Amino acid sequence: MAATLLLLITGCLLQGALCGEFEVTIPQTIEVLRGSCVTIPCSFDIRDEHQSNLDSTCKALWNDGNMFVFDSSAPQQSQITGKLTGDLMKKDCTTTLNNMQPRDSNNYYFRLQCENSLRYDFSYRTLSITFTDNPPRPTLNPSTLKVKEGTSVTLTCSARAPCLSLSPTLTWTPGLGEGQETLRENQDKTKIKTSVVKFNASHLHHRQEISCTAVYKKQDGSTESSVKTSITADISFSPKGTTVSVRPSGPVQEDQNVTLTCSSSANPAVKNYTWYGADGGRETSVGTGRDFNIKASKDSGAFFCKAENDLGAGQSNNTQMDVQYSPKGTTVSVRPSGPVQEGSIVTLTCSSSANPAVKNYTWYGADGGWETFVGTGRVFQMKASQVSGPFFCKAENDLGAGRSNNTQIDVQYPEQLFGPYGGVLLNEDKTEVMVFGPSRGCDVPPIDLGSLQSYVKPIVTNLDVNMDSQEALRENQDKTKIKTSVVKFTASHLHHKQEISCTAVYKKQDGSTESSVKTSITADISFSPKGTTVSVRPSGPVQEDQNVTLTCSSSANPAVKNYTWYGADGGRETFVGTGRDFKIKASQVSGAFFCKAENDLGARRSNNTQIDVQYSPKGTTVSVRPSGPVQEGSIVTLTCSSSANPAVKNYTWYRADGGRETFVGTGRVFQMKASQVSGPFFCKAENDLGAGRSNNTQIDVQYPEQLCGPYGGVLVLAVTGVSLTVNIILTFCMVYLWKQRKNVKPQEQGDGTYMSMDHRDRSPEYDVIGQRQK
Repeated sequence: MAATLLLLITGCLLQGALCGEFEVTIPQTIEVLRGSCVTIPCSFDIRDEHQSNLDSTCKALWNDGNMFVFDSSAPQQSQITGKLTGDLMKKDCTTTLNNMQPRDSNNYYFRLQCENSLRYDFSYRTLSITFTDNPPRPTLNPSTLKVKEGTSVTLTCSARAPCLSLSPTLTWTPGLGEGQETLRENQDKTKIKTSVVKFNASHLHHRQEISCTAVYKKQDGSTESSVKTSITADISFSPKGTTVSVRPSGPVQEDQNVTLTCSSSANPAVKNYTWYGADGGRETSVGTGRDFNIKASKDSGAFFCKAENDLGAGQSNNTQMDVQYSPKGTTVSVRPSGPVQEGSIVTLTCSSSANPAVKNYTWYGADGGWETFVGTGRVFQMKASQVSGPFFCKAENDLGAGRSNNTQIDVQYPEQLFGPYGGVLLNEDKTEVMVFGPSRGCDVPPIDLGSLQSYVKPIVTNLDVNMDSQEALRENQDKTKIKTSVVKFTASHLHHKQEISCTAVYKKQDGSTESSVKTSITADISFSPKGTTVSVRPSGPVQEDQNVTLTCSSSANPAVKNYTWYGADGGRETFVGTGRDFKIKASQVSGAFFCKAENDLGARRSNNTQIDVQYSPKGTTVSVRPSGPVQEGSIVTLTCSSSANPAVKNYTWYRADGGRETFVGTGRVFQMKASQVSGPFFCKAENDLGAGRSNNTQIDVQYPEQLCGPYGGVLVLAVTGVSLTVNIILTFCMVYLWKQRKNVKPQEQGDGTYMSMDHRDRSPEYDVIGQRQK
């Protein structure tokens, strides 16, 4: 007997140690946002002898200490509506309760109830639900951001998700990119929503507020709750955007004091400023310090500054001061140069360095101590004569005038050129030829002709241009001969810096190799800007808000002195800036740009250049066809429109039902059949850079009861009956009045006056009123 009792006790102890017990795992406390839902993470265990009773008949109930407020078998009829999201067969009792209000603040316990012997209250462990009007702020990791430019940065934003079906929406500061969202679980099985964003730190992020915003939607129709956490970025970078400003701004007169100031954005701050003079390809250090003082001079070249901190240096563009001065270095050039024949046309050109530009050129003849006015204009033409005296010009602007030296023209006439017989010359075949005056050409040195019959002429080759040369043989005073070749062409910018050569080839009679000698000049052709183009850095597509540099290039001699930038909007041209480089921030509304390059001889404009700015969808809208009210059952077409580059690749349609968003379709065009329950719709447009969402669009669906009410048919019959009755009464009244009028007789009056109602007594003009004699 004792052994049996010991066996029973031992069995019970083993059963308690090895077999399952009734256990439930739920959080101790959950804080809920008023008007939102709450998901209660819940799991349980039961004793082994009840395992077979855990079947599909089981249901989950939640009790607030007084009554059962939720029944999973009738979730929508419960005092607190909701949904059992777990699987009781897998011992998962996770439950979502909807539209929680402060009145629902209480301690709750879970009850498992099956349609068998398995029924158990887990009342020993309760969940305390509390409420708040404002959800807790999200957390940012790391909580500070202090890095060098170019560093890869990863930020994580975490926000509590008390309700899985209505988890918060996490958004980052625009421009950082899209975050990668995940849902993770705490030790007490409550959920946390996280968003991770990655970007490369840039000087543009410095001192920028980087924020993560969590938006919680509600189910009671009240305004959604939004909370935000921010950090301020501390980005270290070398000097950027280095520029030079000039005081006083605008034109300055020669010898005026000018202050140049170097400005740059840097972190840590700039510690050294250095100034340089830019003379062609040479850079000469001229000073240090943020401010640089100089005295303006017409010879002042361009200046630039370098700003330096511990991370590097930044250099400004060249800055040219607009120094104004009276004309200087005034000179006269003559075309053609050298001796000219009497009677030929000579062109004199006056050149002068001045700022502002010369506005008046005046020409004078200098005869001894006399100065005689002969003309105006930069170019002065005259016919050469033996008595052409020296000339000079004066150049004048608003600040003064400059005078050239005297210029004497070397006028030659026939006897001076060839002696008394210079006009006639014998050639090889002893015939007479007329020799014209010398012109710009290629002269072969004198040679001894010897026997005319055996002489082999030198061959003259000329410019590498497709033009014919005019050759001639002339005689020196000592009777030796000179062979000349003259070529004429119109100067082009294509000839600039080209080597123009004349080659003389001498053949020999002894069979040895011919001799060749060459003389060359390099052409200096002045021309207005040609081939003006715009280059873009970076090339190819750029993202919105990215910095873009446009550079204007042009071939010109003298060099381009002014670059001007314009925006081209349809037929309008708008001035936007100056300088060879033009920097802008890319925008979706950036139109086409072009530049004009200008020197003293003219200007040339580039073609329009369009920047390929890429951006996420914007201005997303929904249009409805047909517009206005539609009848129930008719087909309605919704079209989603959005501006994006690259183009939208996905359109997605949703129905907005209270705080819920239900996916209904894809594609730019969405067709549906109108019904009374057609809720508001919206669309999302998406490309590789992000997404844009339209506003909600409500379709005005009209149906019979809306038009006439629940008694519309009876109302129509009633209106029809009343109308018929009124018509019958009006008909009887008109017949009665007509008969009464037929029986009217003249009436006796106290004064014997009456009105005749008989048509025979009526005038065609008016009624007759008669007086009957007594």
